[in-house]
Amino acid sequence: MSYVGAALSPRETKKLVLGRGSYIGDLTMPGLLHAAFVRSPHAHARILRIDVDAARRQPGIVAVLTGHDLARVTAPLRIAPPIEGLLPMEMATLPVDKVRFVGDPVACVIGEQPYHVEDACALVDVAYEPLPAVVDPERAQDPGLPLVDETIPANRAYAGVFAGGDVEAALGAADRVVAVRFHQGRQTHVPLEPRGCLASWLPGDETLTFWHSTQIPHPMRSALAARLGVSESAIRVITPDVGGGFGQKIPLYREELATAAASRLLGRPVRWIETRRENLLAALHAREDIVDVRAAVKSDGAILGLDVQILTDFGAYAYFPANYMARVIGMMVPGAYRLRHYRYAITAVLTNKCPAGPYRAPMLICSWVTEGTIDAIARALELDPIEVRRRNMLAESDLPYTTASDMIYRSVYPRDTLERALAAFGYAHRRREQASARAAGRIAGIGVATYVEPNTYGSEFYKTAGIPGSGHDSAIVRIEPSGAVAAQIGIVSQGQTHLTTVAQALADELTVPLDKVRVQSGDTAAAPYGMGTRGARGGVVSVGAALGAGRVLKQKLLRIAAHLLEAPLEDLELVAGSIRVRGAPTSGVTIAQLAQKAYFAPTDLPPGMEPGLEATHAFDPPPLTFSSGTHICQVEIDPETGGLTITRYTIVEDCGRMLNPRVVEGQVHGATAQGLGGALMEEIVYDADGQNRSATLLDYAIPTAALMPSFEVEHLERLDPSTPLGMKGMAEGGAMGASAAISNAVADALAPFGVAAGRQPFTARRLAEALRAVRG
Repeated sequence: MSYVGAALSPRETKKLVLGRGSYIGDLTMPGLLHAAFVRSPHAHARILRIDVDAARRQPGIVAVLTGHDLARVTAPLRIAPPIEGLLPMEMATLPVDKVRFVGDPVACVIGEQPYHVEDACALVDVAYEPLPAVVDPERAQDPGLPLVDETIPANRAYAGVFAGGDVEAALGAADRVVAVRFHQGRQTHVPLEPRGCLASWLPGDETLTFWHSTQIPHPMRSALAARLGVSESAIRVITPDVGGGFGQKIPLYREELATAAASRLLGRPVRWIETRRENLLAALHAREDIVDVRAAVKSDGAILGLDVQILTDFGAYAYFPANYMARVIGMMVPGAYRLRHYRYAITAVLTNKCPAGPYRAPMLICSWVTEGTIDAIARALELDPIEVRRRNMLAESDLPYTTASDMIYRSVYPRDTLERALAAFGYAHRRREQASARAAGRIAGIGVATYVEPNTYGSEFYKTAGIPGSGHDSAIVRIEPSGAVAAQIGIVSQGQTHLTTVAQALADELTVPLDKVRVQSGDTAAAPYGMGTRGARGGVVSVGAALGAGRVLKQKLLRIAAHLLEAPLEDLELVAGSIRVRGAPTSGVTIAQLAQKAYFAPTDLPPGMEPGLEATHAFDPPPLTFSSGTHICQVEIDPETGGLTITRYTIVEDCGRMLNPRVVEGQVHGATAQGLGGALMEEIVYDADGQNRSATLLDYAIPTAALMPSFEVEHLERLDPSTPLGMKGMAEGGAMGASAAISNAVADALAPFGVAAGRQPFTARRLAEALRAVRG
């Protein structure tokens, strides 16, 4: 059978459902100490004094470390890539002069038991001088407001303008200029497993083993080495099972660095496990973006140009360049449409909030901006929104197509997904149903969103964008003396099941049974250097790297067989785990027999060939690959409560060759649920004093299975010729499509009442208040 394309159950899941997973919280070691952090109750305040004496005297307390203590043994994080308009920012391991948001860690308490350190944290006496807080991103640059970071004038960490074509000419030639605002609420990732690590420094050996719930073990090792001032070869990062990441588990956080430094100082293992409240307060936030659009259009709906202003709330510190997420938003606003005249301006401001970073589909708002603008144009011109899409959308005949933001589409087919989705949804019939519902006094809406998802991000992308980084990944593949296949990949999984999909690809390439292939990852002492799991890149780069190594071994097997069979190389074929002469099936020699020769009879190998069967391959994908899709949903809103019901939801997506349709379906469902959650219910709320009012799961609502509709999913498989097997990344498109489709459905439902739907999340309370306001 062919394993690629088979809907197999992921092999990683069996141990999890049996309760045999191993997470950071499951690990223990002799002499293990526990860490906890004292956190600021103020959004903005000077630190006048930290008195740790009472805490240090408590039973079971081994040490209390402050920012001054850690500054002597760790280096600060400096984010300063040479990007025009970007101001450098620096962050100490723990603050020594002032705190910048509620939850900012100011001291680390280490002790024998978790309850010891929690009790001792309450005894650390910190004297603060409160300062006014900067909370509203639209006012953060106002004169007279305090500076979140004294080195960043006007709280403006980044400002930049990018333009293609002549936007002013397009605005002047327009029959109509349609202005729209999109405001996305602040969100956070809420992984099932919060952050955590276990650090064990071995005195005498002077090495650190660091068990870490991370998405990027090798870059994490590099970051630890740089900030601890030790050699990378002295650090081993091990990533056990990870309970979700979604981008939150990319940085080396201050708490994790402090834990590693504490282990080095004390010579004992130290573990830190984040609480859920800490996760909501002090892990990364995301998505607080405000986008203003002016669309220059002709009376028939043709779009002449777009002028876009992007304001992003970056929070209090920089784990990433301040332009990082917003730049991808701006680059992707053209989306699935022909657009020659386009300008976007980005402003990233600092506020006294938890720092911001990437969250699954960090460019997510771009799909809402694009598709919401299309619908706004249709309403303004009294046109059918589908016809406006068709008039402006790219077709296959346009490919290859260079967007106004200089990205090249070679294998992307959004028009095909739109037409297929319209047919599957029964769009014309559903519009008639909507008209009947409205006539009966019900509030009904239909939302359509077609997205283009950038993914994979090869090294050339980072170079062109001016962002430090690489897009390659590596794999080691070994055929054992028994003929079994073992692989180590640099990618680690947080639920994406890379160990299964890579095994499927290798089994096909080497024509061996799937149960003879074992793939491992997550240990920097065994796996080759990889850039980690992010940007919907994992499937493409891990399979690309493993296939490259597998093909090297395949060629070596063929050379050994040609030597042993005394046959020309070109006459041989690998079939069902044996190499044979074409047309002579009984002439074959098995992979196991060849492996025995490779390991135990090196004198029987071709002259000059090294013994063994092992290969390492690094795969650097194209600058970007693009998947695409269309989401269509139908909603009804209760006029009294504002409660929203999704009555039908259709998805058509194209991610090229599906390695495992079951995995693809899971990624589509999960990403769509996250997109719907962010648009309908999730929001981190800060009050005027910078207090986080949503730091429990009673206050920060997340989607549950009971609230989700049944998703009708169809797939196109338009292969990408630039990747092995024709794959495209696809883990983020569901979120992009869902956020835009549900937002457009809400806007469509409210349009007869003259209610604008430009502010997410569309909670029941917000919708009910808007409807009551228009009814007087």
